[in-house]
Amino acid sequence: MPASSENDTLIDVTDCLSAYREAARHLWNTLFAGSDLTDFDTVDEFAEIDDRLFDAVVTPRAVALGGSVSYGDEPDSRRIVPAVEGRSLRCGCVLPGLRDSLRVVPTIAHGTPIMIENPREGYGNGYWDHPIGAVRPEDVELKYIEYFDWDMLGIREYRYYMVEILRFEGHPELERRRALLDVAHARVTVSKEIAAVT
Repeated sequence: MPASSENDTLIDVTDCLSAYREAARHLWNTLFAGSDLTDFDTVDEFAEIDDRLFDAVVTPRAVALGGSVSYGDEPDSRRIVPAVEGRSLRCGCVLPGLRDSLRVVPTIAHGTPIMIENPREGYGNGYWDHPIGAVRPEDVELKYIEYFDWDMLGIREYRYYMVEILRFEGHPELERRRALLDVAHARVTVSKEIAAVT
């Protein structure tokens, strides 16, 4: 598909995600980071706050731009929420599937740095050192999962997008793996195509 045609079907929601990132970082860093009371239970509790924050900050902004959301795994399970309806959404609205509909697009044409998980038998999935260290935008489809920071308990920068590799041209064995991309080298989009849902 020609780039111009593809660009006409996508809405850039990077600014929506950036606003959410700043709000989440601020809340964590001012209320929880470095506290003697902060532990991994706190991390789990903050995840609930983080989900609500996403719904309050990202959802109304993305929908106001005319983004479509997925309501399931089937290709025809998408619909657009009209921009007029989106503008009337209030903080806290929930649209099932919006997070799963977000795509992270690498921005360096000749190859964007990426860290792909490289699990080792018996050691869990905490390794991000797969030998493939760069991806071109046209070779991958990356689903947004969340912002990522190495330090779970301390000051958070949320420097990386954590993504799931849905498609990787020439490397199907890496599909469904998680990966990290620096937020400075990627954009976030959502489709505005209508595949009608009745």
